[in-house]
Amino acid sequence: MIDNEAAKAAVRPGPVQGVLLVSLGILAVMAIILLAPSMPRMQAHFAANPDAAQLVTFALTCPALCVALLSPFAGMVVDRFGRRRPLIASLLLYVLMGTAPLYLNSLKLIIISRLGVGVAETVLLAASMTLLGDYFEGKTRERYLALSTGITSIAATLFFALGGVLGDISWRAPFCAYLLAPLMLLAVLKWTWEPETHKQAQLNSQEHVVPIPWIPLGALCGVTMAGGMVFILPQILIGVIMGAHGFTAPSTAGLVGAVGSVAMPLGALCFTLARQRGVPVPVLVTLAFLLGGAGLYELAWQSSVPWLGAAMFLHEFGGGFMLSGLMAWMLGLLHQEIRGKGTGAYFASFFIAQPVCGMLFGWLAKSVTGQPLATVELFGGFAMAMALVLLLRLALGLLLQPRLMSR
Repeated sequence: MIDNEAAKAAVRPGPVQGVLLVSLGILAVMAIILLAPSMPRMQAHFAANPDAAQLVTFALTCPALCVALLSPFAGMVVDRFGRRRPLIASLLLYVLMGTAPLYLNSLKLIIISRLGVGVAETVLLAASMTLLGDYFEGKTRERYLALSTGITSIAATLFFALGGVLGDISWRAPFCAYLLAPLMLLAVLKWTWEPETHKQAQLNSQEHVVPIPWIPLGALCGVTMAGGMVFILPQILIGVIMGAHGFTAPSTAGLVGAVGSVAMPLGALCFTLARQRGVPVPVLVTLAFLLGGAGLYELAWQSSVPWLGAAMFLHEFGGGFMLSGLMAWMLGLLHQEIRGKGTGAYFASFFIAQPVCGMLFGWLAKSVTGQPLATVELFGGFAMAMALVLLLRLALGLLLQPRLMSR
């Protein structure tokens, strides 16, 4: 066998395991961003199909839809069958389905392969993050979650550029990048193992069932979905926002978006530093909503490119707190026996926010506000309202804590 479970059981997880597991998240980023620049060429290739524009767009985005719909089930699989075996299987499926468009000539078959990528991505995210939660605890775990945010945002910038270069060669060329997955698979086989604590948890679960805290979990899923909408809005609609200000060149929108991508790792770093100084995760998530709301307000109010870039920087700086904080909050909430289900619930809540945000924005802009910038301002108010709700929750907890301790 490639690994010896008995020998590895005695090995303490370290930076190699932490960096490897958070780096797996770039495969999820790659599923969409790498292909976006080549969409027009792909649509032109299938122009004989009258629905090519819609079908190619769906082929691009359907992996995210799979993550949103299937993550709870992936969490159950990870809790039932362990972390490592589903992770290995998902990487195998990812490379098989991800490279299929290199030789497929049917748009329908390509969509089926993209759905396969979505299934693989769902299990991969649930298994890798749950395994990270098993390997590390407390502030060490949170440090790796913040690192994940930084790596993902940097990878997004690099993949967008790489996708443009490969897209100039052919619409099929970007799919070659899925050959990165076998390298990840070899690394997982060599440097990971099923944690002994999870094996013991499986034995314990046969003797007693760990109850799922449905009310706190449901509330946190709601906060995650709200945070996902606040976070994703300018990323998917930066072109619309810039166009409403009169800047119609895609390069200008890309420039403002790139400024934001620099800020997210800085926010994640500040999250880590704040946690090292004992600032509670809910306080930092509240701060993320405040920063996100302020950034959205500025994106609606400012009218020059430098100030719009500053607004995007502010928003994405809060995004670094948001992504790190929500996952840390979720992993810290649940016992190990049900941590996979919690990870699945997190990804379902976060990824469903993407289509919900787009549809809600379109409806509000058409039927309520009448213009995009007023709708962005409305989302900014929503972010501030969420921050107020979390502040009230924190204040209530401080008021009740002395009474509980006095009993």
